[in-house]
Amino acid sequence: MTTTPPRDAPDTGDDRAPDPGAVWDERYAATVWPEAPDETLADLVTPLRAGRALDLGCGPEDRAGFFARAVAAVAPGGHCYVVGHHLDSLGLAGPPHAERLLTEGRLVALLDPLPVQASRQLREVPGASEPLVDAIAWASAPGGRR
Repeated sequence: MTTTPPRDAPDTGDDRAPDPGAVWDERYAATVWPEAPDETLADLVTPLRAGRALDLGCGPEDRAGFFARAVAAVAPGGHCYVVGHHLDSLGLAGPPHAERLLTEGRLVALLDPLPVQASRQLREVPGASEPLVDAIAWASAPGGRR
């Protein structure tokens, strides 16, 4: 597997490929993360009965395989919430390759066979010239209350 560093990776003057883990660690360390929880997620989970949750991050590996594992992990009556960079954010945020970005249709296909409500949401980012677009999906396994 080859890993391409982010477009804004620092030029070290070294001809060797940078350590991808170090590049991403540095990039994320420099990012200002929100302190409040995702508002959409908070609205969706507030009425739910407390239980167990699994938080997954999707790296550069096989996206379809990642989603298949996530769907398989949703217990009967459980829920799956996905937020990712929308194709409309190409060049503004997320991976620089269109095939790695999400749309509502891609989310529905990736979360099959779960019934999915998918949408897009504008997100204001401090210092950004325009809002970013997130792709959002909420799926419930059969037997769920919502």
